[in-house]
Amino acid sequence: MLSQFRFEIGTTLRTLILPVVLCFIYFTRCPLYAQTPAHFSLQVDDGRQEVLTGVPIRNPALVAGSVQNGPDLGQLSLQSPDLPASFGSLLVGSGPCYLEFVGPTNHPWIGHRLEVDVAKTKQSSNSLVFLSSSHRNTKWPINSTVNGAQAEIRTHIVLPKLLNRVLKNEAIRSSGLYPAPAFANLAINLNPGRISSLYVWLDLAGKVLWGLNPSTDSGMAEDSIVLPPGSAFALKQGPTPFGIGFSGDEVKTPVLAPIYAGTNLLCYPYLAPLKLSPEWSAKNKFESKTKSRSSYDIIVVKKNGKDEKYALYPWFGFGSYGVWQKIDPINGSWSQPPQYLKMISPGEGFYFITSKNYPTHTFSTP
Repeated sequence: MLSQFRFEIGTTLRTLILPVVLCFIYFTRCPLYAQTPAHFSLQVDDGRQEVLTGVPIRNPALVAGSVQNGPDLGQLSLQSPDLPASFGSLLVGSGPCYLEFVGPTNHPWIGHRLEVDVAKTKQSSNSLVFLSSSHRNTKWPINSTVNGAQAEIRTHIVLPKLLNRVLKNEAIRSSGLYPAPAFANLAINLNPGRISSLYVWLDLAGKVLWGLNPSTDSGMAEDSIVLPPGSAFALKQGPTPFGIGFSGDEVKTPVLAPIYAGTNLLCYPYLAPLKLSPEWSAKNKFESKTKSRSSYDIIVVKKNGKDEKYALYPWFGFGSYGVWQKIDPINGSWSQPPQYLKMISPGEGFYFITSKNYPTHTFSTP
């Protein structure tokens, strides 16, 4: 059966009938930033089918404030009347964090994210935030143009923390392991434009480990398996149905989701469908299948466990930036009769395959 994506805002996950429900928040927010939590849940009726999913909400903010560039390129000063004497009291026990620029609406850095050097920032005795040079930074290096931006620091969604409980429960219930000796496998963009296959297994002590090879790998650091905003992961969990749930904040600002040459796993980061309008394609100058070369961009979605591929077809008034039309999987020509992909459901992941780089690709608010 087709995987079902469901979401609710302002209600509790107890109203959802799920085989397994995992609902958690990484940390408790300061009252200043409190808002009604949003919830996202995913139910999979056939665990043998690969599911593409993201999390279209985010962890609550640890702190928010106004930004000034620091004394060097790896620092920012975050001015906030509610900031304690040091960041140490905010980041104790936190996992990997990022700083996101959320305003003003016309600021040149809005929507961009920078990775926080948590260890150094914990030791900061003033308003300085230490940053890491990371491929997850959507803009680098920083400069004086960051001045005046409004920013928030949040913890990343880390896949092992999101999925370990439901996966371990499945391993204990299951009479067999898939594929041996792992009981689950996933795919994610650990590096730009490149899909990495991760396996999940239990060690002799019953601890859930994640790594690239269950036969030789001792397991990766869980905090390195991050799901950045606007991205998705592919999960093939096992033979039984399962469900997960997540509570956090609804996203209300633009989100940078860079696309790189290769295969990208993406998810619209809002609790709303992604409308595949000609404006979205034209803004990013995606490559149409009607071009003379075959290096056109492709969107791949999962339907009943099978891949469906779509490419751009011209639409009057938009040149080659038109509708996403289905491609015949056998001969690569347009499928007949024509079929179109008009929107993607909330939380549903999709592959974006391209030979180009779109480093400033941005998901706009619905």
